[in-house]
Amino acid sequence: MYQFYPPIFIVNEETNFSDSWEVFCCNLLNLENNTSRIVRRLPPESGVDLFFPDQKIAYQCKSVETGLTSGFNLTKIKQSYNSALSIKSSLGWDKYVVCINTDLTGTQAENFKNELPNVTILTKSYWTTLCNKFPTMVQGNFRKLIPIFPKTVEEKITDGFYSDYSDHLKSLLKTNSFDLLFYSNRHNSVYRIPVSKEFKVKDLLHILRSIF
Repeated sequence: MYQFYPPIFIVNEETNFSDSWEVFCCNLLNLENNTSRIVRRLPPESGVDLFFPDQKIAYQCKSVETGLTSGFNLTKIKQSYNSALSIKSSLGWDKYVVCINTDLTGTQAENFKNELPNVTILTKSYWTTLCNKFPTMVQGNFRKLIPIFPKTVEEKITDGFYSDYSDHLKSLLKTNSFDLLFYSNRHNSVYRIPVSKEFKVKDLLHILRSIF
């Protein structure tokens, strides 16, 4: 499953996430349309981040760095669309497409349709389909996600703490856990580890040092 947010998602030549998303969308759209004519526009882009002159399509790239659907901002999309309308005749676009890195809830999709009936939106599902279509071309855009299993964490807790305290930590892990993603510059991978929100920072660091 492809995840379109950092630290899993990367574009090596970019350091800013919003720029990375634009580059990624541009590359995949060119692949999908079998062209190299879709290009990025530099600021001030006036609501058009990418442009496909052959088909007169203007693209706006909007990204949520957390990857959460709750971060979808229709107001900002409308503002970009209104800016794009001001250059519609000079740039020569006929179709406006919004590229986002999340999926939408039913309510969000309905609101978008009502507010921007003439605008197409490409969501996470669309980009996932293209990644599956061009896996070799996008493999450099995703760090490997490596799971650390609960059994491993429990073993490190048993080995690293006094028995009473280790039993306490393991009980927290079993009853009140969530997955934490972390990335180290020493490894080109993202690790997923089950932890409890009741863990102390020093406990978590001790567990991680034991694992690595």
